[in-house]
Amino acid sequence: MFASMRYGARKMKKGLGKRATMVEFALLAPLFFFLLFILIELGILFRVNLTMQYVVRED
Repeated sequence: MFASMRYGARKMKKGLGKRATMVEFALLAPLFFFLLFILIELGILFRVNLTMQYVVRED
C-alpha cells in the first residue's frame, strides 16, 4: 500500500517538474530570442554602416 502511494507521489512530482520546466521555458524563450534578434540586427546595421563609409570614401 505504501509503496504504491510513494510511486504515485513520485509520478506526480515528476509531472509537476516537467510542467515547471515548460513554464520557465515559456517565460525565458521570448527574452532569449529577442536578445538574439537584437544581436543579428546590430550586426546587419554595423555592416551597412561600414559599407556606406567605404562607398563615401571611394569617391
